[in-house]
Amino acid sequence: MDQYDLEILALLRENARITHSDLSHHIHLSVPAVSERVRKLEHQGYIKKFTALISAKKFGKTLLFFSTVTLEHPRHADKFLHAVKYMPEILECHHVTGEGDYLLKIVTDDTAAMERIIYALRCIEGVQKTKTTVVLSTVKEEPCIKIAGK
Repeated sequence: MDQYDLEILALLRENARITHSDLSHHIHLSVPAVSERVRKLEHQGYIKKFTALISAKKFGKTLLFFSTVTLEHPRHADKFLHAVKYMPEILECHHVTGEGDYLLKIVTDDTAAMERIIYALRCIEGVQKTKTTVVLSTVKEEPCIKIAGK
């Protein structure tokens, strides 16, 4: 990982659709050199995937909330995680320390849909309790890390 790789990552972070030709122009390397570096960054796992950030609000998904889930016992984790994988409203699931076992980031249409999701979570075998926090507004949201110095 050198300065060229860091610059490539910073430029891709801002616009994943930038062409290798434009990357080449920005960092002053040949197009084949840039293409090879991008391929290596993907292969080495620095770039997880290229994707589009889709607006939830454009699809009517205006309610964002977080739920902390506490399981009765760790033996229930597999069933819980399996169920969570198939709930499309759940954007993120993190195993955490502190209060609760898992922290879920969830987006949905409205409070009625939120109520259905919370009920569905509570019906998963082994879920002891949930604690939900509704987001009123978002001050900062970054889809990925910022490259140091960029």
